[in-house]
Amino acid sequence: MPVQLRMDADSAGNDSGSTMNSETPPHTSPPRQSRQRQGSSGMTLIELMIVMVIVTLLVMVALPAFRGQIMRSHRLLARSALMDLAEREERARAILAHYSSQAQDLGYPALPVPVGNGDGQSYYTMTVALSADGQHFSAVATPSDGQRADASCYAYTIDDLGQTGNQDETAQALPGSGCW
Repeated sequence: MPVQLRMDADSAGNDSGSTMNSETPPHTSPPRQSRQRQGSSGMTLIELMIVMVIVTLLVMVALPAFRGQIMRSHRLLARSALMDLAEREERARAILAHYSSQAQDLGYPALPVPVGNGDGQSYYTMTVALSADGQHFSAVATPSDGQRADASCYAYTIDDLGQTGNQDETAQALPGSGCW
C-alpha cells in the first residue's frame, strides 16, 4: 500500500517563513483576459490592410474592363445613328430626287446631330456631306468628350453605297479596324 505524505504549513512548524501560499498555487499563471479579444466585433489593422489590397486589385482589374464596355456601347450608338441617317437620306432621295444636307429634310432639329443615349450627353457628333450634284452622300460620326480616347475605332463613316469604315483623328481611314 503506497504511503501518502501530507504536509501542512502548520504541521511543519513553519508558520511565518513558509514560501507556500495556500491561497494561490505557485504554478498558476495570471488570467489571459488581456491577451484575448473582448469579442470579435472589430478588425485588426492587418485584416483591414488585406481587405484594402484585395479591393484595390479588384478595382484595378474591373475599372478598365468597365470603361471598355462603356466605350463599346457608345460605339454601338454611333453605328446605329449612322444607319438611321443613311435610311433618312434614302427617304429624302425618294422624295426629292437627290440626297439632302438640310436637317428638316432628314427629320432632325439641326445638323450636326449629337449622338447620345438620351441622358443629355453627346458621345459622337454626326455630320453629312453631299457631292456637288447631290447624288452621293458621306456621313461621319466623330467622337466627342471622353469617347475621343477610343483610338482603335475613333470615327465611323457610311456612304450612299452602304460602305462603312473608320477614320482616325486626321480623317485617314483605319483599314481592318473591325469596328463595324
